Amino acid sequence: MVTVNEQLQSASIGHAVDLQHLSNAEVRKIMALLNSVDADLRAQLIAAIERVGTGTFSVQRMNTVLASVLALNKSSYAKVGKVLVEVVSDLAKYEIGYQKELLTAVIPKEVRVAVSLNTVNLGQARQIAMSRPFQGKLLKEWMSDLEVSRAERIRDGIRIGMVEGQTTEQIVRRVMGIKAEGYADGLLNRSRQDIEAVVRTAISHTAQGARDTFYKANADIVSEVRWLSTLDSKTSAPCRLRDRLVYTCDTHQPVGHKVPWLSGPGRLHWNCRS
Repeated sequence: MVTVNEQLQSASIGHAVDLQHLSNAEVRKIMALLNSVDADLRAQLIAAIERVGTGTFSVQRMNTVLASVLALNKSSYAKVGKVLVEVVSDLAKYEIGYQKELLTAVIPKEVRVAVSLNTVNLGQARQIAMSRPFQGKLLKEWMSDLEVSRAERIRDGIRIGMVEGQTTEQIVRRVMGIKAEGYADGLLNRSRQDIEAVVRTAISHTAQGARDTFYKANADIVSEVRWLSTLDSKTSAPCRLRDRLVYTCDTHQPVGHKVPWLSGPGRLHWNCRS
């Protein structure tokens, strides 16, 4: 007979796969949002570079003529941030409901008669999404940093290109890359990689945070938790080390071993899939 713990583990693995699909979908949505302004960004970059002019080049003048480019960059990341806030807020609310439905489904009726499940309110769900840092910063701080980093890459690409005497088209290509290469050859490709990592980690962080909060609210039923890592060629050494280790539910103290919980599964490092 399948035990309650085995049912929970099987459901958790399936749910983790669903979360990966959600991450993939949200990454595609946000990349499409950034791509939608590429034509405007390219046009404004060309106009800005030609206004700077190699003969009158200075950092102060470059910052002045880049104002419209940087404003477009800021606006794009504001839209991305708004979308991501909505995603993690909705996910936190959904995840808490999912965990309650899951425990209700697998716990025998005889037990549920004697022990009721506690719930987590919407305020706590939003706090999980917005007020808990991951990788050292809040979501809004990461979005601000990403916008600033992308602006710096734009400025650096123009500055280096002008110093090297490149043409306008060469500078734009240095900054943005070309469509045929999937923009992978441009300086801004790093910004795309950064935003993808933030999106995936924010979703994982939110889902795991909601699960932890629900388990702690029901610590009389869930006394311990087991770490499960996605094991493949991409699995990090810290996650391989923790796979299948057990921790207390409330304080995440090691049970039968000495490996610390640290930030926990899904939050231990960027793109964590545990």
